[in-house]
Amino acid sequence: MNQNQPADNAAEGTEMATQLNHPIQTDSIENLEYDRNREILGRCIDGAISLLKSLQKMNATWNMFYPPNPRTSRGTPQLAVLNLDLKLGHLHQEGLVHTLGRKAVSSLLGYKLSSAVGHLQSLRARIDDPSSKVLVTGDVNAGKSTFCNVLLRRKILPENQQPCTAIFCEILNATENEGLEEVHAIRLKATYDRLNEQTYDKYAFKDLAEIVSDNKKYKQCKIYIADTRANDLSLLNNGVVPLTLVDTPGLNSHTAKTMAVFTKQEEVDIVVFVLSASNKFTISAKDFITLAAAEKACLFVVVNRFDTVKDKEVCKETILSQLRHSNPRIFDQSSEFVHFVSSHAISTEGHPYGGSGDGSAPSSGDIDGNSDNCHGDYREQSDYLDAVLDFERLEKSLRNFVVDKRTRSKLAPAKTYLQKVFNDINILATVNYEAALSESGKLMDQIIDIRSKLLKMHVEGRKSHLEGENIVNRMHKDVYDYTKSKLTEDISGDNGIIGNVYIPYLGILGVFRYSESIKRAMLRRVTFSSVRDCEDYAFDKTDEGVDMLKQLGRLHVGKRKDELVSSPRYMSYLLTGRLNRQVNVHTTLWDFIDWPVPFGKYLPVVRMALKTALKTAATVGVGWVAFNTGATKSYMAKKLKLMKNIDVMENIFLGASIASLVMVFMSPRIPTIICRRHSKKIADKLAEIDFVNDNAERISADVHKVLHAQAYDFSLNKERKMNRLEEKERRRRSKKKPNDVASEYFRKIIEMSDREMKILEELELEAPTQS
Repeated sequence: MNQNQPADNAAEGTEMATQLNHPIQTDSIENLEYDRNREILGRCIDGAISLLKSLQKMNATWNMFYPPNPRTSRGTPQLAVLNLDLKLGHLHQEGLVHTLGRKAVSSLLGYKLSSAVGHLQSLRARIDDPSSKVLVTGDVNAGKSTFCNVLLRRKILPENQQPCTAIFCEILNATENEGLEEVHAIRLKATYDRLNEQTYDKYAFKDLAEIVSDNKKYKQCKIYIADTRANDLSLLNNGVVPLTLVDTPGLNSHTAKTMAVFTKQEEVDIVVFVLSASNKFTISAKDFITLAAAEKACLFVVVNRFDTVKDKEVCKETILSQLRHSNPRIFDQSSEFVHFVSSHAISTEGHPYGGSGDGSAPSSGDIDGNSDNCHGDYREQSDYLDAVLDFERLEKSLRNFVVDKRTRSKLAPAKTYLQKVFNDINILATVNYEAALSESGKLMDQIIDIRSKLLKMHVEGRKSHLEGENIVNRMHKDVYDYTKSKLTEDISGDNGIIGNVYIPYLGILGVFRYSESIKRAMLRRVTFSSVRDCEDYAFDKTDEGVDMLKQLGRLHVGKRKDELVSSPRYMSYLLTGRLNRQVNVHTTLWDFIDWPVPFGKYLPVVRMALKTALKTAATVGVGWVAFNTGATKSYMAKKLKLMKNIDVMENIFLGASIASLVMVFMSPRIPTIICRRHSKKIADKLAEIDFVNDNAERISADVHKVLHAQAYDFSLNKERKMNRLEEKERRRRSKKKPNDVASEYFRKIIEMSDREMKILEELELEAPTQS
C-alpha cells in the first residue's frame, strides 16, 4: 500500500490540475496568459521604438508638419503623447504651436519623439521587471507618510504637521537585502548598487527623520523592511509579486520636487493620490492626475482624514464633482478607485522602529473599547468600525490590482501608452502623408506648367529666330540698295550734287587756287552730303529694325529692365582725308579750256600739222645757219639734237597760243569749265576706287552689325529665360523628390501603425473569469 501511495498522489495532483477551478490550474493559466501578453507588449514596444526612431531620422531630413489647429480644422484628431504642450500667457497649445515656423515645430517634435522613445524604454524595463511599484503622492500635508505607515502597520516614515519628506523613499521587502532591515541613503551623484556600499550610506530607521528632510546630500533612500505578517494580509510581503512602495515629496512644495514626482510616475505601475478631505484639488494635483490617468490603468484617489469632516456627503460630492469634470474615467470607476478613509483609525502604535506587528485587524475587544487604540477619538464605535472597514476596502482593492489583477496593473499602462503612441504616430504620419502628397502635387503642377512654357518657347523661338533674321537681312539689303542708288545718282547722275558746287571766282590770277578749292568742296560734298544722307538713312532704318526686334522680343520673351540700347551712329569722320589721299586729281592747263565743238573735233589734225611745220622749219633753219656761218658738223649736230624735241616745242607753242586765246576769249567761263572737268575726273576716280560699292557695303555692314547684336541679345535673352525655366524645373523636381520619398515613407508608417494598433486592440488584459 505504501508503494502505491506516490502513484495515487500523482494521480490526485493530475486530477487537481485538470480541474478548471482548482487554484493550481487557475494560477498556471494566469501566469501563462500574463507571460504571453507581456511578450506581445514587448514586441509592440520594440516596434514603437523602431517607428519613433525612424520618424526622428525622417524629421532630420524632412521637417515634419504638426496637426492643424482643431479650431480651424474640425474633426482633425489631436496628439496625446506627442503633443506640443506650450504655454505663453493666455496662449496655449492650440494657438501657440501654429504661430511657430515649420522648422521650429519640427525641432520640438524631434524632442517629443526622443522623449517618447525614452519612456517606451522605461516601459519595456517595467514590464520585464517582475516586481510592481506603487507611488504614493499628493499635496503637502495630505498624510502620505502616515498612509504608508498604516499600510505597513508600522511607524517607519516620520510624520509631522509640517512638510518633512524632501526626497523619494522607496520601501522594499527586506528579503531583497538578505533579510536585513536597513536604510540606504543614495548620494546625489551616485548610481545605486546594493552590492557597492560606495554608492550609499547605511542608516537605522530612527535616523529617517533626518535623512528624508535633507535633499542637499541625498536624492533618494531605500528602506528595507521585514514584514512578518501573513501573505494574505501584507501588501509588501504578498507572496506573489515583489512590491515597492514609494513615498514622495508634496506636489506643490517646490517646483523641482513637483517635476521630479511627475517624472517618477512614469516608472511605477500603480499611483495612489492622497488628498486631505479638508482641501480641494490644486492645479498641480489636477495636472498630475490628468497626466497619470492618461497612461495608468490603476490610479487611486485616497481622500484622507475623512473623519475630520463634519458634512461627509458634501465632501464626497465636491470631490467627485471635481473628478467628473477633470477625469471622467476615474469618476466612472469611483467605487473602485476613489476611497474616503481615515488613516489614523488604524493603529501603528506598539510597533516602534525596527519592530514588527502581527498584522491582524482590530479585534472585537478593541472595537468594544477594551484595548487602548485610537478609536477613542470617535464619538461612536460604529464610526470607528466604518473607518476601519473603509481602509480595509482600500487595502483589498490595492491588493486586488497588485496581486490578483497584475496583468491589468502591470501591463495595462504599457498597452494604454502604446495605443496612444501608435495613434499619435498614425495621426502624425497621416498629416505628413497628406502634406507631402499635396506639396508634391503642387510641385508637379508647377513642373507641368514650366514644361508647357518651355515647349511653347521652343516652338515660338524657331519662328521668332526666322523673323529676326528676316528683319536683319531686309534692313541690310534696304540700306545697301539705297546707299548704292543714292551715291551713284549724286556722283554720276545728271542732277549730281558734285557739279553743283559754288566757290567765289577771284579772277584769272587765282585760277589754280580756285581749282583746288573746287576739288576739295566736291569731295566734302560727297562725304558730308551724299554719304551722310546715306548714313542718316541707315540710322533711321537701324532704329526701325531695333524697335522691330525689341517688339519681337517682348512678344516672345517679355519686357526686360536691362534691354540692350543699341543704335550707334557710326560716323566716318576720317572719310574726307581718306578720300583726299585716294582721289588724287591733278589740275592741268587743259582743265581751263573748253574748246568749241568744231574746234575740238579738228584739234588732233591741227596739232599734227603744227608738229610737221615745226619740224620742217627747224631743219631748214639749222641748215641755213650752218651754211652761212661755217659751223662744224658736230656743233650743228648738237644744236639740231636739241631742236628735235618737237613735243616740247609743240607744247610751248600750243601753250602760248592757248594761253593767248584763253586770256582773250575764255576767262569768263573758267569756273564753269573747271567744275565740269573736276566733276568728271572725280566721278571717274571714285568709280575707279569702287567708292559707291565700298560705302554701300560699309554702311549696310554697320546696320547689319547693330541689328545682329540686337537679334543676338534677343536670342540670348530667350535662351537665358529658357535656362531659368529649366533651372526652375530642376529645383522643383529636386524639391519634389523628397516629398515623393516622404509620402511613400509616411504611407508605410500608416500601414505599420494600423497593424500594431490592431494587435493591441485584440490584446485582452483582463484576467479570465472564474466560475
